[in-house]
Amino acid sequence: MARAACSGITGENANCVYDVMVTGNPGFATTYALGQSVQADLAPADDTTGETPSNLSRLLLALLIGILIGLLICLLKRRWSRAI
Repeated sequence: MARAACSGITGENANCVYDVMVTGNPGFATTYALGQSVQADLAPADDTTGETPSNLSRLLLALLIGILIGLLICLLKRRWSRAI
């Protein structure tokens, strides 16, 4: 039953089979399938070079740039208020 429930899981199939077998809950196979779909969504669309950043990397980079710009604006306002 565990092997049948986890038949569509790749990569972590053995872990899926073990979890379903030990717990008797085939819902673990659904969790593994959802995990695979999330990983597929975050994977680069064109991985021919291996250098394409994932969506998560882009999001983190944008967040970092936003924080740096915010800090720069705060520092410039502080300096400008001292000059006046």
